[in-house]
Amino acid sequence: TFSIKENTTLYAVDVYISQNSQANGKIQAKVYLIDNGTANYIAESNFLSIPSIGDWQSVKFASPVSLDAGNEYLVTVGGDGTLSDTTRIGASSSINGSYGWRIYNGFSVSGSAAPSDGIYLSVPMVRMNLNPDVPGPIGIEEENKIDLSIYPNPNNGNFNISLDGQSENNIEIVIKNILGQIVHENNINSSTNSIDLNLQHLKKGVYIVDLLDNNSVVNTGKIIIK
Repeated sequence: TFSIKENTTLYAVDVYISQNSQANGKIQAKVYLIDNGTANYIAESNFLSIPSIGDWQSVKFASPVSLDAGNEYLVTVGGDGTLSDTTRIGASSSINGSYGWRIYNGFSVSGSAAPSDGIYLSVPMVRMNLNPDVPGPIGIEEENKIDLSIYPNPNNGNFNISLDGQSENNIEIVIKNILGQIVHENNINSSTNSIDLNLQHLKKGVYIVDLLDNNSVVNTGKIIIK
């Protein structure tokens, strides 16, 4: 929580992404006004991809948030709850510790259940950013330059992945099961934008496919194998 001494504007929430996080996971910031001990929701950012781990990241708001003098505000940063992504926030006593585990909003030291907003044990490395010139996108939609098509879907393990977009690099395909384990990796040449895959050896179920351009996720889809 932050006590505001003069009227100001919040442009982003800065957060330290622990090395135990998964790069390219998705995170979101939220702001609440504290009134008589109750957190009242004010605003939230769009979801953003984590470009790197073991470093600070600014999570920008699409519209700046006005903060009034004399009030106390709570800011939270958490993952989107995707089972294949692990988002952990550094804390004062353990920069690379196990904080923020697969949670839509708030933080926890375990992977069992999402608690209410806040963090246990230590001070989280989360801070307000009042700089109007803070760099970075305001949402995943701004980052996504390449559309992803999977056909047929559902399928029996034989399917095609096609891309629609521009990139100077070959696009890396990473397919993971719902536990986040990588089951297949491949590249799509920037000049072809299409690849046929045969993954009939995989068990039936839902799989996540990430498209990586220069090690950053530019799109994510799901494959259903029946």
